[in-house]
Amino acid sequence: MRAGIAAAQAGADIGLARYPQTVLAALEETANARARQRTPAARSRNGRRQAAPAEAAALARNQYDGGLIEFLQVLDSERGRLDAGDRRVQARTSAVLATLDIFRSLAGGWPAQLPMPLHANSFADAP
Repeated sequence: MRAGIAAAQAGADIGLARYPQTVLAALEETANARARQRTPAARSRNGRRQAAPAEAAALARNQYDGGLIEFLQVLDSERGRLDAGDRRVQARTSAVLATLDIFRSLAGGWPAQLPMPLHANSFADAP
C-alpha cells in the first residue's frame, strides 16, 4: 500500500515538474498560430488591389463589345480576375486555418477522433 502511495506521489511530482514546460509550449504554439493568422488576414484586407482585376475584366468586356479589342484580351483579363479570386480564397482559408490553430493551442489540442454523438433514440430504449 505504501509503495502504491509512493508511486502515485512520484507520478504527481513528475507531472508537477513538467507543468511549466507544458504551459510554455502551449504559449509558444499560441504565439506562432497568432503570427500565422496575421499574414493571411492582412492579405485578405487588401480589397482595393483585388477589385482592380474585376474592374479590368469588366472594362475589357465593354471594349470587346464595342469592337475595340480582340477576344483574347478579354480572356486574359478574365483569367486575371479569376486568379485574384483564387488568391482571395486561399488567403481566407489560411486565416481560418490559423484561427483553428489558435483554438487548438489554447485548448491543449483535441482528440484525433471525436466521441460518438448521442442519438435521440438511445433514450427510448432505457427502462
